[in-house]
Amino acid sequence: IRRELRQAKPDVFDTDDKARIPASLLGGAFACYLTQPVDTIKTCMQGDVERKTYKSFVDTGKVIFNEVGFTGFYRGATFRYGRMVCAVFMMDKLASVIGPAMYPAAFAA
Repeated sequence: IRRELRQAKPDVFDTDDKARIPASLLGGAFACYLTQPVDTIKTCMQGDVERKTYKSFVDTGKVIFNEVGFTGFYRGATFRYGRMVCAVFMMDKLASVIGPAMYPAAFAA
Protein backbone atom coordinates (compact mmCIF):
# COMPACT_ATOMS: atom_id res chain seq x y z
CA ILE A 1 0.00 0.00 0.00
CA ARG A 2 2.84 2.34 0.89
CA ARG A 3 4.42 1.88 -2.53
CA GLU A 4 1.08 2.40 -4.29
CA LEU A 5 0.44 5.63 -2.38
CA ARG A 6 3.87 6.99 -3.27
CA GLN A 7 3.33 6.21 -6.95
CA ALA A 8 -0.22 7.57 -7.09
CA LYS A 9 0.42 10.80 -5.13
CA PRO A 10 4.17 11.58 -5.19
CA ASP A 11 3.58 15.21 -4.23
CA VAL A 12 1.68 14.24 -1.04
CA PHE A 13 3.63 11.12 -0.07
CA ASP A 14 7.17 12.23 -0.82
CA THR A 15 8.72 9.99 1.87
CA ASP A 16 8.08 6.42 2.95
CA ASP A 17 7.13 7.57 6.44
CA LYS A 18 4.37 9.85 5.11
CA ALA A 19 2.93 6.97 3.09
CA ARG A 20 3.45 4.55 5.98
CA ILE A 21 0.86 6.35 8.15
CA PRO A 22 -2.26 5.77 5.99
CA ALA A 23 -0.94 2.32 5.05
CA SER A 24 -0.70 1.48 8.76
CA LEU A 25 -4.21 2.78 9.38
CA LEU A 26 -5.57 0.50 6.68
CA GLY A 27 -3.40 -2.48 7.64
CA GLY A 28 -4.34 -2.04 11.29
CA ALA A 29 -8.03 -1.98 10.40
CA PHE A 30 -7.79 -5.29 8.56
CA ALA A 31 -5.64 -6.87 11.28
CA CYS A 32 -7.98 -5.72 14.03
CA TYR A 33 -11.51 -6.03 12.75
CA LEU A 34 -11.09 -9.33 10.91
CA THR A 35 -9.68 -11.07 14.00
CA GLN A 36 -11.54 -9.22 16.78
CA PRO A 37 -14.42 -11.73 17.20
CA VAL A 38 -11.99 -14.63 17.66
CA ASP A 39 -9.87 -12.56 20.04
CA THR A 40 -12.94 -11.62 22.10
CA ILE A 41 -13.95 -15.28 22.44
CA LYS A 42 -10.38 -16.22 23.41
CA THR A 43 -10.19 -13.45 26.00
CA CYS A 44 -13.53 -14.42 27.57
CA MET A 45 -12.39 -18.04 27.82
CA GLN A 46 -9.09 -17.01 29.39
CA GLY A 47 -10.94 -14.98 32.01
CA ASP A 48 -13.18 -17.91 32.94
CA VAL A 49 -10.51 -20.20 34.35
CA GLU A 50 -13.03 -22.57 35.94
CA ARG A 51 -15.06 -22.73 32.70
CA LYS A 52 -18.34 -22.01 34.44
CA THR A 53 -19.69 -19.55 31.86
CA TYR A 54 -17.58 -20.22 28.77
CA LYS A 55 -17.22 -23.95 28.24
CA SER A 56 -15.95 -24.18 24.65
CA PHE A 57 -15.10 -21.88 21.76
CA VAL A 58 -18.50 -22.30 20.09
CA ASP A 59 -20.35 -22.08 23.40
CA THR A 60 -18.52 -18.86 24.24
CA GLY A 61 -19.58 -17.37 20.90
CA LYS A 62 -23.20 -18.31 21.60
CA VAL A 63 -23.09 -16.80 25.09
CA ILE A 64 -21.63 -13.51 23.82
CA PHE A 65 -24.16 -13.31 20.99
CA ASN A 66 -27.13 -14.12 23.26
CA GLU A 67 -26.07 -11.64 25.95
CA VAL A 68 -24.96 -8.66 23.85
CA GLY A 69 -25.61 -9.44 20.20
CA PHE A 70 -23.25 -9.11 17.26
CA THR A 71 -21.60 -5.98 18.66
CA GLY A 72 -20.44 -7.97 21.69
CA PHE A 73 -17.76 -9.56 19.54
CA TYR A 74 -16.22 -6.12 18.99
CA ARG A 75 -15.86 -5.04 22.62
CA GLY A 76 -12.45 -3.43 23.05
CA ALA A 77 -11.90 -3.12 19.31
CA THR A 78 -11.07 0.60 19.39
CA PHE A 79 -8.15 0.14 21.77
CA ARG A 80 -6.98 -2.95 19.90
CA TYR A 81 -7.15 -1.04 16.60
CA GLY A 82 -4.83 1.62 18.02
CA ARG A 83 -2.37 -1.05 19.12
CA MET A 84 -2.53 -2.75 15.72
CA VAL A 85 -1.88 0.50 13.84
CA CYS A 86 1.20 1.15 15.98
CA ALA A 87 2.38 -2.44 15.51
CA VAL A 88 1.92 -2.36 11.72
CA PHE A 89 3.74 0.98 11.50
CA MET A 90 6.66 -0.22 13.64
CA MET A 91 6.99 -3.58 11.87
CA ASP A 92 6.93 -1.93 8.44
CA LYS A 93 9.56 0.60 9.52
CA LEU A 94 11.69 -2.12 11.07
CA ALA A 95 11.45 -4.27 7.95
CA SER A 96 12.55 -1.36 5.74
CA VAL A 97 15.55 -0.65 7.98
CA ILE A 98 16.69 -4.18 8.82
CA GLY A 99 15.64 -5.94 5.60
CA PRO A 100 18.37 -4.45 3.40
CA ALA A 101 21.01 -5.24 6.03
CA MET A 102 19.90 -8.86 6.36
CA TYR A 103 19.11 -9.53 2.68
CA PRO A 104 21.21 -7.11 0.59
CA ALA A 105 20.74 -9.08 -2.64
CA ALA A 106 16.95 -8.80 -2.43
CA PHE A 107 17.12 -5.02 -1.99
CA ALA A 108 19.80 -4.28 -4.61
CA ALA A 109 18.54 -1.80 -7.17
